[in-house]
Amino acid sequence: MNSVKQIERRILKRYKRAVDDDKLLTLKVWEAYGLYLTTDQKRKFMQIPAMDIITRRRRELKIEFPFSPEEEKRRFKHFIGFRDEFSVFTDPQLRYALEQEDLPFEPPSKSRWFNKLKRNKDAL
Repeated sequence: MNSVKQIERRILKRYKRAVDDDKLLTLKVWEAYGLYLTTDQKRKFMQIPAMDIITRRRRELKIEFPFSPEEEKRRFKHFIGFRDEFSVFTDPQLRYALEQEDLPFEPPSKSRWFNKLKRNKDAL
């Protein structure tokens, strides 16, 4: 299957309006994956807030409506994987904790686990 980048490139070449319209681009990517909306559904989709606006508002409300411990753990694992893949910084203690499933269930900056790890790292 084609990568999303290849699909988007093909769509952007064919639909010039999609270059300036993320929602149109999203619709065309969905269609490339076999998800087709009716004309009425497309019209309604174009009127709703964009996904980045929705997720930005979700981040603003995170304090009031925190993630479940399971979701926090999943997101933290994803963050560590992303950090390790795209960063020159690695932390062997953190990698070990990930492998042992010894992860914080709260934001890392507030967890005792993170503070202990930080103290150990600072002592090195």
